[in-house]
Amino acid sequence: MIVLVDMDDVMADTSEYLYETLMVRYPNVLEFKVPRKKFDIKDEYSFGNLLKVESVLYSLDFQSSIPPVKGSLDAVREIHKRGHDVVFCSTPHKYYETSVLQKYQWLENHLGKPFDRKLILTEDKTLIRGDLLIDDKPEINGLRFPSWEHILFATSYNFHVDSRRRLYHWLDWKNVLSEL
Repeated sequence: MIVLVDMDDVMADTSEYLYETLMVRYPNVLEFKVPRKKFDIKDEYSFGNLLKVESVLYSLDFQSSIPPVKGSLDAVREIHKRGHDVVFCSTPHKYYETSVLQKYQWLENHLGKPFDRKLILTEDKTLIRGDLLIDDKPEINGLRFPSWEHILFATSYNFHVDSRRRLYHWLDWKNVLSEL
């Protein structure tokens, strides 16, 4: 099987690391003290606070410094070891200059070979062929009907979706993804 895996908030603990960084830099901003309820950060924060979020999120070393989601590295290695092709499928950030290289560096630093060369960056994940896509985005639409089944990786901003299989944490991947 071809298993497509998103990076932000699925492999890399982006939101948690972002919250921690924002709380250190801006400890008195109330908007940063509550978990996100919306997938897109531009819909979550007031304009002034969005600028603060973007100044952190799109900073030079932010992406490559994000710690992995608990259990993600072991799970991906085990899926690969079982003979499945794991491909990371991620959307570049608004300011791609600070995210493209850093996403490759993150994979190299945390997973090494052969994973560091298995990254596809695209705005439209429906164009990528695979059997499963593990992603935190609640709805994925695009130019094509996807070839993959969307496995929703649970986050604070996607609990309203109940129409697909959900992976609450990587430690339970063998139960949720029993076909692997």
